[in-house]
Amino acid sequence: MVAIEKRFEIYQKAYSLLDQLVFKIHIEDGNLEKSKLIQDCYEWWRDHCLYLAEPLRSKFRSAIHSVEFYNSLKGFGDDKLEAARQKVYEVYKLIEDGLGLPHMDRKADKSRGVLP
Repeated sequence: MVAIEKRFEIYQKAYSLLDQLVFKIHIEDGNLEKSKLIQDCYEWWRDHCLYLAEPLRSKFRSAIHSVEFYNSLKGFGDDKLEAARQKVYEVYKLIEDGLGLPHMDRKADKSRGVLP
């Protein structure tokens, strides 16, 4: 039971860090606050990545990288920026799916007896 609780804790922290990254994505590269967050995320990932199932393990790290270099993509067009944003946003679903819990916006799954 302890392993399940620890895994839930890790996934919740991943979600929280992802939220912070999303709010910082548009801040200019090199900003001290953004740089500190990115460093903290890389360190957290290094210390907890084995708790994350694939593809979340690699996609979370890729999301950090996308936020880190987001503004350097501005000269390459909106398609590159949108692709970087999508790399970040897709991690939310991976976190939710990785725990195997029902999404809050889903209807009850009667086959498993799970409520939303």
